[in-house]
Amino acid sequence: MNRYTVAMESPVQKALREGPRGNGEWAGYAHVYGKIAAGCEVMARNAYRRCSEDHVKSMADLGSGHEERMKYRLMWMREYGYVK
Repeated sequence: MNRYTVAMESPVQKALREGPRGNGEWAGYAHVYGKIAAGCEVMARNAYRRCSEDHVKSMADLGSGHEERMKYRLMWMREYGYVK
């Protein structure tokens, strides 16, 4: 790192820190994780959604491992058509 570079946390890391965390050891974790990951990929293909607050929150929920948080995001993605 040179003296002009400032190490900052990403928006996803900040959103991840603000919400609840889990260990990902619950039934159906892999299925929900895969669905959210697919929904995030769909959002990333849209130029208007790639850096949106919704995409940041979805990525944070994906990495949280918290059952209710991840299932809420999956239902949200289904409601808005990112996941079938």
